[in-house]
Amino acid sequence: MNPEITSKRLKELMESGGLNASRLATKTKGDRATIGRILRGETLARESTLVPIAKFFRVSVEYLQGIENTFEKKSSRNQVQFEDYITKLKASNHNLPKLSSKELEIFFKVLFLHQDEIRELELYQTFERSIRIDEREKAVRDHLLERLEIRKKKGENF
Repeated sequence: MNPEITSKRLKELMESGGLNASRLATKTKGDRATIGRILRGETLARESTLVPIAKFFRVSVEYLQGIENTFEKKSSRNQVQFEDYITKLKASNHNLPKLSSKELEIFFKVLFLHQDEIRELELYQTFERSIRIDEREKAVRDHLLERLEIRKKKGENF
């Protein structure tokens, strides 16, 4: 196990997700100073440190340690659903940009790293939509009540 390889691979993963040592430490409940030493190649990372990092980036500990040379993305149910969605979009002739496998890999890493923010945005958008629906319903209800009042004033029966 080579600390330089671990350092290089961890830096690549962090760069693809736009993370710094502090944010990675927060996300993995690790020690920022330890992550800093790993990034500088000053220490051989313990497995107990690498396990949460590997889980976070969804790679194997062996990949981070340099034992495995292939980056194998561990699929989740959400990722499979997302890939199915992309396949369906492509089949429906939507103009999607063609991404290389490296770009797709980075795209999925970024999606995974920012899933909490994406979930919060989705919840906000759902809330915003429900407010708009409520406002439309209120506007329709007010319009109908207004028309009812006009008809009552004219003496029309129903």
